[in-house]
This record gives sequence, structure tokens and C-alpha cells, in this order.
Amino acid sequence: MRLPLSELEGLLGETKRPGERPRASERGSRRDTASPTFDDSAAAPFVASLLGAAGSLDRRSLRRALVEAWARLGPLECLVGVVAPFLREVGAAWAEGTLSVRHEHFASGIAADFLREARRPFEERAEGPVVVAATLPGDMHEIGLLSVALVLSMGGWRVAYLGHDTPVREIAALAKEAGARAVAVSVSPSRRRGAASALLALREALPRGTELWLGGGGAPADVPGSTRFENLSALASRLGR
Repeated sequence: MRLPLSELEGLLGETKRPGERPRASERGSRRDTASPTFDDSAAAPFVASLLGAAGSLDRRSLRRALVEAWARLGPLECLVGVVAPFLREVGAAWAEGTLSVRHEHFASGIAADFLREARRPFEERAEGPVVVAATLPGDMHEIGLLSVALVLSMGGWRVAYLGHDTPVREIAALAKEAGARAVAVSVSPSRRRGAASALLALREALPRGTELWLGGGGAPADVPGSTRFENLSALASRLGR
């Protein structure tokens, strides 16, 4: 990522060994809300820079701001305090008419490329349990899932990434074939309707010992045998246990 060697070595220190084998809950859903406190004042200037770059369709400045935020704030705070708020602001600006579809797609595309690139070195070193990452059928929003996959790889877990719009039977089949410890599903608000029934079908199709982890603005909170993570910080805390 073209960072100085000292900063790259600092990023390596962010990784944690994967935790002990998680236990699937068969009695009901669980919610994990653990969240460290971040300094919003440190993240705000980066969000403003990103919004300015998105508005002017300045690819170089947008990418530079992402890389600098990652290096200066650290991976998790960059994701929680910068990337997520930036994309929310872009979406709100599009809804208000101050940004167009081209601006939203432009910003999302660069952010997605950045998340994939940032994950690669962690992914290559990961030696922990396997986790399948996917969105439900009809859910075309992948940014949240890319962030989840990055946090998982940072925690040392090996991610079997299926991406967006994945049939339930295919998610379950890969989980069985890969011997996955968990399946992580990101549900966008646009996929809220019908998500519960699809997730129940997925829970039934998964091996009994495979955890089902849910997150995203459209994720239901009452899917039996699942754990719903309120945010990326809660997921990162779970991986470190």
C-alpha cells in the first residue's frame, strides 16, 4: 500500500490470533454489542476529505485519504470511524440530491477496491478457522461484507468469500465442504424484507456446529441459532476472545 516500512510493521501488529472455537446457539439468537470508543474528532477530517473528493470525482485524492486514514488511525478505527460514515454520508447526499448516482457509484467502487487491497496481506497470513462470507440472494450491496471480510482476516480467520447475491444452498454447501466454523452474512437495509425466512433456511441447512453470524442495517435480531453483531467493533472483539 506504499506505506513506509515502519507503518507497515505497525499494521502487522494489529493482527490477533483467532479465538477458541465458537459454539453455535441452538436455543435462540444472540446479540454482541461490544464496542471500543473511538475518537470521532480524529476521523472527521478524513470523512470531510473523502466527501470532497467524491463530489469532485477525484479518484487520486479519495484513495490517498483512505490510505492515510488507515495508516494514521489504524485499521479498525479507519473502518468504523471513516469508511462507514463516509459511505453513509454519500448515500444521504444522493438521497438529498446533492450528489448523483455517478458520485455514489464512483465512491463505492473506490472504497471497495481499497477494502480488497487492504485485506490481501492479512488474508495471505491467516491460519485460523474458516468462515464463509456472503450476502443473501437479491442483496447486491457488498461494501459491508467487504468490511466484515477484512475484519475477519485481520483476526487471523481464513475467509471463503462468496460475495453478493448468493443462493442459500450455495452458502450452506461451501460451509460444509470447507468445514467452516462460521458463516457471516451481511444484510443491507434494502434486503430487510424476507431476510428472516432466508436466514432461517440457511440455519437449517448449516451443520449444527457452524455458527451463523449476522450484521448490517437489514439483519433481523431474532433468528434462532444466530449471533447478530451490532457493528464491526463487536465482531473484532468477538474474534479476539
